[in-house]
Amino acid sequence: MAQVKKPAVREAIFEAAYVLFRDQGYNGTTLTATGLGAYIKDATAAGDAGHILIGVIVMSFYVVAMNRFFWRRLYVVSERRFSLS
Repeated sequence: MAQVKKPAVREAIFEAAYVLFRDQGYNGTTLTATGLGAYIKDATAAGDAGHILIGVIVMSFYVVAMNRFFWRRLYVVSERRFSLS
């Protein structure tokens, strides 16, 4: 289920973004991504092979875990529930 922000929080986010872009302009504003993809991107830009490898291993583990614990079970349930035989 998607996260739903309260109207006051959404309004504060929009106001902060408006003030930031108004004061600094588009080219003067830097938006930074977070997460595993950003970690791998930063490690790649720095040429740090060890951290790139760690990021790729973590990402691979995450994909395998999601496949095993979520998608496989969902497939089994849907196969039983919606079988044509």
